[in-house]
Amino acid sequence: MFEWEMISAIAEIIGAAAVVVSLVYLAIQVRQNGKIGRLAAHQGLSDSISAAMEPFYSDPDMSRIWHLAATQPEELSAEEQERFGIALYLIFGKFHNAYLLAEIDPVLSSRYIHLMDRFLVRKAVQSWWGDSVLVSILNTQRLCSHAWTR
Repeated sequence: MFEWEMISAIAEIIGAAAVVVSLVYLAIQVRQNGKIGRLAAHQGLSDSISAAMEPFYSDPDMSRIWHLAATQPEELSAEEQERFGIALYLIFGKFHNAYLLAEIDPVLSSRYIHLMDRFLVRKAVQSWWGDSVLVSILNTQRLCSHAWTR
């Protein structure tokens, strides 16, 4: 009888050890999956922002509009202002996504804040920001509030 009790106790110890090992393995897997998810989010956001900015560096007309908006915004025609505004709306939509992801992963905010600043220092962007009804749709005032306080 004593032998069966000993075998039972050993089996319980082995079972408990197996549970602990399983929990450690599960914790490692969850952590790795979290990293993979964050990397995928970073890559997806990077691709998205690059795609939104692509017209400024690949389309000669949009490059000209960007340069004109940066240097002489008052020279933009109504059509160019509209194109510039739509492009900014698309880009700031991506920055808004970066802001939301940064609440989950703070590394993102430092990665994209410098890029966003390059836009926010431009007078044409500030003018668009102040005049645009689209900004209220984006609801990114908190995202960009740091730029106005510097």
